[in-house]
Amino acid sequence: MRLLPLAVATAAALAVLAPAVPAQAAALPAVQITKVYYDSPGSDLRSNASLNGEYVTIKNTTRQAIDLAGWTLRDKTGYTYTFGDDVLLGASESVTSSST
Repeated sequence: MRLLPLAVATAAALAVLAPAVPAQAAALPAVQITKVYYDSPGSDLRSNASLNGEYVTIKNTTRQAIDLAGWTLRDKTGYTYTFGDDVLLGASESVTSSST
């Protein structure tokens, strides 16, 4: 099983904003977290409506499909989201995973 901790992945995604470096040293990760919406609007009552407002968007930056079966996202509280067997992320495509 491949593990993609949310905090580490977020830091990796933010690394893209670093100053430009020579092309041979600037290889981007194949999968990037492009958006994290961790705090849904309104009161956080731990209801489904509140949890449904939280999500992560992941982008495949390659020209080949990537099989995300078994990949996981985990936040600092220990909540873990595991991608199912049917998630094939096509070339240059994005997928959004909600907390439910």
